[in-house]
Amino acid sequence: MTRRLALVLLLAAAGLLAACGKPAADVPAGDFMPAADLARIVADPAATPPTILYVGPAVLFARHVPGAILTGEAGTPEGLAKLRAAAERLPRTADVVVYCGCCATAVCPNIRPAYAALKAMGFARVRVLDLPENFRANWKSLGYPVEQGAEP
Repeated sequence: MTRRLALVLLLAAAGLLAACGKPAADVPAGDFMPAADLARIVADPAATPPTILYVGPAVLFARHVPGAILTGEAGTPEGLAKLRAAAERLPRTADVVVYCGCCATAVCPNIRPAYAALKAMGFARVRVLDLPENFRANWKSLGYPVEQGAEP
């Protein structure tokens, strides 16, 4: 069995295949943040980083963007509720970056619900970390800062 076929079967079994087939067209192009930009900010001790919300599977949070807050999979009702609870404490003027990295940003089942929920809550400065392939390929393998830690 090829690796791609195994992934398709896994996603189908998890009920995620339909969600992964939809592009993140409802996120305006200007609201995507290149990984290099966020990496530069989190590596700079003098910079004020945005609030970084990780909206993907908890198992992938073992290695994450430094300072990121695990909220859970925004593509699920439970994860979306955790995201809203975490965001509720933030000022609506806060700079917020959401990311998942389980798969390509354009087809991620967690990015669109997270972005839409934050916008609906009144956050004006929400950005989506653009990971064209996934977190490993577009962050970790490029040597960008990684923080290790298990699910809190």
